[in-house]
Amino acid sequence: MASSYNNLLNIEEIGTGEQAGTWGTTTNTNIADTLPEAITGRASASINAPTGPLNLEYIDSNSPQAVRNLVLNIQSSGNLTGTSNVVIPNRQKQYIVENNTTGTPSGQSIVIKTAAGTGVTIPNGKKAHVFCDGTNVRFADDYVDINGGSIDDTPIGAATPSTGVFTTGTIDTLLVGTQTNKATISYTTDAARTITIPAVSGNRTFAFLEEAQTFTAAQTYNANQTVAANLIFSGNARRIQGAFATYSNNSTIFQNSTTNATTALNVMPNGTGGASAIHLSSTSDLTDSTQAALFVDADSVALFSLANGTKSLKQLRLVNGGIARLNINPDGAVAVGGEPVAGYRLSVDGPLITNNAVLFTAVYGVTVGGSFRTVYIDSNGQLGGLSSTRESKANIAAVEDTSWLMNLEPVSFKRRKKDKAGAYTAETYDNTEYGLIADDVVNVRPEICVMADGKLSGINYEQLISPMLKEIQKLRAEVEALKAKG
Repeated sequence: MASSYNNLLNIEEIGTGEQAGTWGTTTNTNIADTLPEAITGRASASINAPTGPLNLEYIDSNSPQAVRNLVLNIQSSGNLTGTSNVVIPNRQKQYIVENNTTGTPSGQSIVIKTAAGTGVTIPNGKKAHVFCDGTNVRFADDYVDINGGSIDDTPIGAATPSTGVFTTGTIDTLLVGTQTNKATISYTTDAARTITIPAVSGNRTFAFLEEAQTFTAAQTYNANQTVAANLIFSGNARRIQGAFATYSNNSTIFQNSTTNATTALNVMPNGTGGASAIHLSSTSDLTDSTQAALFVDADSVALFSLANGTKSLKQLRLVNGGIARLNINPDGAVAVGGEPVAGYRLSVDGPLITNNAVLFTAVYGVTVGGSFRTVYIDSNGQLGGLSSTRESKANIAAVEDTSWLMNLEPVSFKRRKKDKAGAYTAETYDNTEYGLIADDVVNVRPEICVMADGKLSGINYEQLISPMLKEIQKLRAEVEALKAKG
């Protein structure tokens, strides 16, 4: 049975039992070559001058075909003298079509269409995203929200202000009318532009929007106010400059002075005055009466808070997901995952992990009281206590052989000190200790030795208690027997 090519992209379909021993080659070609043409491929096709048309048809083959590609780069064999048709099969498929033909005097349009359906006209040098619905070819996008600006350098809007449209101005001063309008200013030099809000009845909202939308300022003005601001453009660095006064306690503004500074966001280069909720300061002087401040310079970053006027510190919180993850009290107490615990400098609610040494220098000299238990550390670094209940143990058996205790050699010694790199030196500590040498014990009873990272590390002296107790019991029994013989 011959192979079938009756799908939308003319990809070869293998029938049941066909291409024994070679079906993998066909499948790999479909996946690696044929399908990528339709997903990401770009192919060129040329219209024969002077007017074409160019007919793009599928052939029954897995070989590359221009009509199968996502992007069609339409060229011409010479200068076209009129609009030319590019005819595609009446199959559902999207295309990105580039008109890169040549023509006189300045290029010609092309129309991409099906043989019997309508199509889309694409001017010379332009490209369009189109879609064939099986009958006609149409634009794939029929809604674009420009929200101000221009298309092909042609401004959008009316010649005079009116409700619901855009007003475009290219002059240094643009007068915004009494209606709610949006204005776009085109500029060609670095000269300052002034936008003036005339005196009108009622409230008006006026907003500055920088081209890249990286800086905005908004102010709601009361009736009969005239406010001017300078727009400063300097190369690629664009900013809004001006002193904006607060006429309403609920206003949100950007400000560069210390006057009327009760705002939600306040930038103060001189670092003085202001009772802002957020204060970006150029000084780390904590005598500033700001409620909360962020100080950044070349050497440090500081976050601090003060109660306005009283200079009393408030708690700082780092919040994530609506929950305070880190709390710092005015007295310096820090809590991770909860509130600070009275009397403790650091409290952690949850597991704590460290990959380095843990130093508690004061603990060495502290005597514990009340109920206590031995603390152990397992091979994962987990600290905790061991259970001695019957349910926590398995393979329980009486200790019988304790003779190996006689093969252990107790010694006295002094511990050697380490250098900064962690290597042992010839220098020792003053105190004399008593114990065993792990290198000898491992040959007698390896199970009571401690291994770390596959290397001999120490001795678990607690494991000696039960065998020694058994040995004591044996000796006691012998003593009692000798007493009985009298």
